[in-house]
Amino acid sequence: MQKITMAIPTYWSPPEGTDLREDRVFDHPIPLDQEGTLGRALESLCVLNRSDFSVVLIVASTLDSIENEVIRRVEEICKPFNGKIDISLVHQGNLKNLKEKLLNNNVPLDAYALINLDNYSSVRNMCSLAGDRSGMERCNINEELVKSESFKDIDTRKWLLELRSNWKVLTNAAAGIGIPE
Repeated sequence: MQKITMAIPTYWSPPEGTDLREDRVFDHPIPLDQEGTLGRALESLCVLNRSDFSVVLIVASTLDSIENEVIRRVEEICKPFNGKIDISLVHQGNLKNLKEKLLNNNVPLDAYALINLDNYSSVRNMCSLAGDRSGMERCNINEELVKSESFKDIDTRKWLLELRSNWKVLTNAAAGIGIPE
């Protein structure tokens, strides 16, 4: 039986009232000093009580300087669900590990540049790839990826297959297991 994985994007900003120029813009990110809805969403998934179910949280922040705080906040929200839900996090930090591995495997630099959480299209692409953490059989490709003029010379199928073959490294890194050197 194929494991079911739910990818949930979650967007974060500095505490409300902070006057900082953000590095990226997302509609209605959760300010770090507020509860948001992530905990309630995870709580609602506890009723599934399935061993073939996991959640991958795609964690994006509006400001690079708060990235570590955002990761700690999301990990804090996830703590009550340890042992109840199989949860992994994908964030800028562990994407760096994946990017390094792809560079070492001769993935074109143009394709490498697509691996980020800087905008909605990129977050959706990571959600699509998170759909299977160990052996993806299907992948929905975000049309923004293939339409972009900047990346017209990239063999998108080849790039996605290469990314898929390295996905287990990313999700292991997200879980703190076997982080690539």
